[in-house]
Amino acid sequence: FSAPAFAVPINLGEASDFNVFAFGDYAGANSDTWGGIAVEGDASFKSFGINSHNIDDPGLVVGGNFSLQNGQVYGNAEIGGTTTLNSAGITGNQSSSVSVDFGTTKTHLDALSTQLSGLSATGTQNNAYGTMTFSGSGQNGSSDVQVFNLSNQEFVDGKGFQLNNVDSNDTIILNVAGSHINFGAAWTYSGLQSYAENILFNLYEATSVNLSKEIW
Repeated sequence: FSAPAFAVPINLGEASDFNVFAFGDYAGANSDTWGGIAVEGDASFKSFGINSHNIDDPGLVVGGNFSLQNGQVYGNAEIGGTTTLNSAGITGNQSSSVSVDFGTTKTHLDALSTQLSGLSATGTQNNAYGTMTFSGSGQNGSSDVQVFNLSNQEFVDGKGFQLNNVDSNDTIILNVAGSHINFGAAWTYSGLQSYAENILFNLYEATSVNLSKEIW
């Protein structure tokens, strides 16, 4: 017998206020985020739009030094260290006071990640010619939690991803094992797009993550 995984939305703490929430340093190039970015250490970007849809306030929080070349921060920014802008700007106000408690949030997220990684799978996955199809436990009209557990090799072998037999309001947890996780540029995540706001990739063993394209 196992109790239901979660009856309420998963609480990500302060991280839920941002599109990217990074501990340590962070670097990005040739892309954008619709919402805000929070980085505990130093942050550097090239050809990048931060909070491009001006969703979050502040749109940028950096505990250390910040540099941006050819880009824009939309909205207000909190930067604890130095700021270097080259053909770039910040549309809102800039403050040296950082409001995010990275330490407390990291403790909370580490515990949550460990908890989620221990959940039993509620569905199955099948790889057919590179397309990984996740089949949930059923469509019953309620807000269920669907859990899928993948080895690192299963994730690497899945070049495309699809979901079926889940409700549109289900919470979907993808537990992916492995220390090095690569979201490949040639892979297709569009099959997950309609569930984007409900999907949590839990990379519970990862020490490095490479994001080569948009992820739904």
